[in-house]
Amino acid sequence: MGKNNSTIMTLLISFLLALLLWAYATSDGDNMAYSRIEDIPIAITNTNNLDQNDFVVKLSKEKIESIKVYGKGSLVKSMNSQNIHASVDLKDISSEGTYTLNINIKGIPSDVTVVDQSPNVVKVTVDKMGNKDISIPLIKQTGELKKGYSVLSLSSSVDSVHISGPSNSVDKVKAIVGTVDVYNRSEDFTSNVNLYAVDENGKKIKDVDLSPKTTSVNVNIGRTKDVDIKVKTKGKSKDGYKITSITPNKTKVTISGPEDVLNSIETVNTEVLDLSDITSSIDKKLNLVLPEGVHVVDSKDTVDVSVAVDRDKQKTIYITSFTFDNLPDGLSAEVIDDKVGVLLSGDNALLNEISEKNLVGSLDLSGLTEGTHSVAIKISTQGLPDGVKIQSVSKNTVSVKITKGQI
Repeated sequence: MGKNNSTIMTLLISFLLALLLWAYATSDGDNMAYSRIEDIPIAITNTNNLDQNDFVVKLSKEKIESIKVYGKGSLVKSMNSQNIHASVDLKDISSEGTYTLNINIKGIPSDVTVVDQSPNVVKVTVDKMGNKDISIPLIKQTGELKKGYSVLSLSSSVDSVHISGPSNSVDKVKAIVGTVDVYNRSEDFTSNVNLYAVDENGKKIKDVDLSPKTTSVNVNIGRTKDVDIKVKTKGKSKDGYKITSITPNKTKVTISGPEDVLNSIETVNTEVLDLSDITSSIDKKLNLVLPEGVHVVDSKDTVDVSVAVDRDKQKTIYITSFTFDNLPDGLSAEVIDDKVGVLLSGDNALLNEISEKNLVGSLDLSGLTEGTHSVAIKISTQGLPDGVKIQSVSKNTVSVKITKGQI
């Protein structure tokens, strides 16, 4: 009897062990687990109604950022963005507007649960298709050339770019831009450049198509040279005004061009500044006059010039001394008028040094006889220092009394 019990016990234990082994085998030792899947592209389906009416569709997000799933560890760990499919269904959309639609998910096994999804809805904008052409792409440069060199010109093989996409976005396009890298260059070269659309603030517009998408850019590179700037002038300041200084905001400029042309240039002139019209201190922008094929590097081809003007000071001096020229023998003469006032202008320091002694009026009495005569005054300026001018005289003639004998 004891032997039979032992046999039964052995069989029971064997059965339990077999049952445990079967349970383990069928479960694969799989524990429940969480997993997060990121960057799942969102497809657009059922667009026939929109395609027939020349609409275009834009999603506020092109991917599901992430979903969190729960299920058997081996199963959820094998899931990725390639075997999960996200889409929005546009079968009920047939007109322009902005719609909020659910994102449909497929490819999730039945025994796996989606715990969290971000986002689970997406905004869909439906817009009419827009088209326009923009001529001559704007080619920009990036990077620094070898020292002593500059880009002389950039030319694109593309004359015009066709833009298509949502009309609202197409309308915002103000320019087509490409960027060419000139880092460490010193010789002409050609580069294939990607083109992109920008708005009036230079911000990229991504949801439009360009045709062509690239252009071939020819980059012409030349030597540079630092030269002096000379302000070219003509004319003189008006009477009563004095130009005290002409000062450009920069005295040198870096130019670039063909080497044989640069070798012949030491100074660059401005356009001519006419001084005869200037009666007050001014700031004036003048163009630099550059030979053909030469341009200014890294700055504008203009110079700001400050012109300082002082108005001459004025002072009236009275002539008290006259000389009589060609007075006939035996006659005497005297001026019987009031003093003659002479208005002088010039530097204040010079005017302060001038007195009646510096001015003498001469009177030509040729052919005159006894009596009172009106005689033209000739004023000698020999006594005036340079920079002092006669602005006006109070009278051009004086009365002279001529008598016989000595007065």
